[in-house]
Amino acid sequence: RSGDRSGTLAERIEHAIEKRSTVYEQLSPLMLSSKAMIWRSPVIQKNYARNQRGLRKDLLGWLPEISKLSQSRQEAVDSLVSFENWDRLRSQQGLSKKASMEVVNEMLRLVFAIK
Repeated sequence: RSGDRSGTLAERIEHAIEKRSTVYEQLSPLMLSSKAMIWRSPVIQKNYARNQRGLRKDLLGWLPEISKLSQSRQEAVDSLVSFENWDRLRSQQGLSKKASMEVVNEMLRLVFAIK
């Protein structure tokens, strides 16, 4: 639970994305190897699911407004900030870290109707 969690919703979105993108960049090799082996390891499946729940809870700490969204929008937010989305932006779409952060920021601002 590190990082500055104060400020406007727009500022907290930006800070949360900065924090998460740094973690994703550092742990990308580990996450990719876990995803590659998840289908054959119940232990990895359990650990991955637990980590996903932790990430979701952490994001709620940054953005408690998520709990006021409809269930489908809450799921959309979870998908938007996921490692899978991050990896797609970086490796498949070839975006830089900065550009990927801007895309995720823009998508979250759309979900929350922030101009």
